[in-house]
Amino acid sequence: MSDDLTPEIAKNAKGPQSVSVPGLSVSKHNLRDQIEAEKFRRQAGAAKSRKLPIRFGKMIPPGAV
Repeated sequence: MSDDLTPEIAKNAKGPQSVSVPGLSVSKHNLRDQIEAEKFRRQAGAAKSRKLPIRFGKMIPPGAV
């Protein structure tokens, strides 16, 4: 499975959800479920990230000595 599902979701949104021919039937996962899976994957990746969302720095007023 690829890391980014966004192109796959866009491709699936353009096509039909299910196709059937005599003797064979194929269906994809629901588009809403695919979007929720991508959101979950991104949130899980953000939780694993070691980057701090806040940067700390020392503030010095311009008039201070």
